[in-house]
Amino acid sequence: MSGGVDMYVMDATSGVLRLATRAEEQENLQHMPERFRLEGTWIFDENTGAYRQATQAEAREISRSEPSNWRYEREERERERRRRRRRRHSTRRRR
Repeated sequence: MSGGVDMYVMDATSGVLRLATRAEEQENLQHMPERFRLEGTWIFDENTGAYRQATQAEAREISRSEPSNWRYEREERERERRRRRRRRHSTRRRR
């Protein structure tokens, strides 16, 4: 995984993990303490309202079982993060 956070939500009723929407990801990241905003796979449990970093086994299982549309969405988010990072850095250099 190259930078950024992958955010999943554990559904309160079914206990099934799903990829967080962009809005959910932004909302969750706003409330997540800065020191926890490291790279990795994070799970937001709707039952407890808590964030936790996925264990290596969970991260492997998620990547193995995630549908291709999740993978595409995650890769698209990563590309967007890189574009934003590049724009931020390029505007700083111009000043």
